[in-house]
Amino acid sequence: EEIRLWRGVAEADRGNWKSGNQNFKRGDQVLGLYPPALQYKLALTRVETALKARDVDSASRWLRKLGGKAKEMTRSQQATMKYLQGRVAFVKRNLDRATKLWTELSEGPDLLNASRSELSLINLGLLQETMTKDEAIKRLEVLRYRWRGDQFEMQVLRRLGELYLDKADYRNGLGALRAAATYFPKDPGTPLITNKMTSIFKELYLGDKAEAFSPLSALALYDEFRELTPAGEEGNRVIQKLAERLVD
Repeated sequence: EEIRLWRGVAEADRGNWKSGNQNFKRGDQVLGLYPPALQYKLALTRVETALKARDVDSASRWLRKLGGKAKEMTRSQQATMKYLQGRVAFVKRNLDRATKLWTELSEGPDLLNASRSELSLINLGLLQETMTKDEAIKRLEVLRYRWRGDQFEMQVLRRLGELYLDKADYRNGLGALRAAATYFPKDPGTPLITNKMTSIFKELYLGDKAEAFSPLSALALYDEFRELTPAGEEGNRVIQKLAERLVD
């Protein structure tokens, strides 16, 4: 059972949430016997893994166990628990509680959980249509520099790129996605981002979307993202269509 517990930790660290959650379940009894300092740290990883694997019951059960021991935790652990409580509340459709918890954290001193809560509030505002895409973009542009260097930054850049593309702002949209792919080349989600960029680029120059902006703007965008030009015949067609527009 103890081996299962640590396999769960290792799988969670690799982003294998489903396998991690299954292993954690087999080691739950052992985790409850660990010294408090180690138990709280691993239990928070346990909760996050359960949420990523959509096992809300396990996440809720461990949060209830941790709730009575909040005073024994570090400030960072308390903030992480509060953020995860917001996640559970959101999944259970208790949006008022989720908003309250995340708002308190977003204004607090714990930088990681303040940043994660801010992203959650932005996504919730877009979902409820209480926030416009322009407002969301403005807040994400600030958030992208608030916490750097890990998977969370990639999430922010990806969301920012998607919102720019929804507004047909292809330069900033592709730029944000390119930053995500460049900063995190080994992330499992990077191939999906690069495939999306290539697909959008092809739609722009082989479809009708490029007609929405001037030939010189189309040329400037092509020059900035020329590495997305498809290989072979499709790439030749992109260049030919762009040249024909400039001639016209």
